[in-house]
Amino acid sequence: IMSSRVITVNDDKTILECYNLMEENNIQQLPITAENQLHLKGILTKHDILKYFINDLEYAEENSIKTIDNIASKKIITTDHISDIRRVCEVMIDFNLNAIPVVNSDDILVGIVSRNDIIKAVSSLPHLQLWA
Repeated sequence: IMSSRVITVNDDKTILECYNLMEENNIQQLPITAENQLHLKGILTKHDILKYFINDLEYAEENSIKTIDNIASKKIITTDHISDIRRVCEVMIDFNLNAIPVVNSDDILVGIVSRNDIIKAVSSLPHLQLWA
């Protein structure tokens, strides 16, 4: 279910650069990786960016060129590639997440599971029966 192609950024990127990257790729979050592009350092969501601007509209233009380390979340909820998708969904609902990074046993980023990935998977399962 996970997407193994993950768009990541370093924490030296500006808020505006990250927002534009999210818009161009139609994604809601960007994992922030160390310079070696392997270990996660944080995650930035579109919600984080919008909330940051709304809280300080007067200085929005100046704030847009600040680096993302000012607003990115350092607390990251991750999963591994063998996790039960139902458990991943529970965590996403409980913490109101749009996606969860997937890491291996060495905490190296190997993919990401988004709500869209889950919906696509569920919609294409041939024998799935849903009960209301």
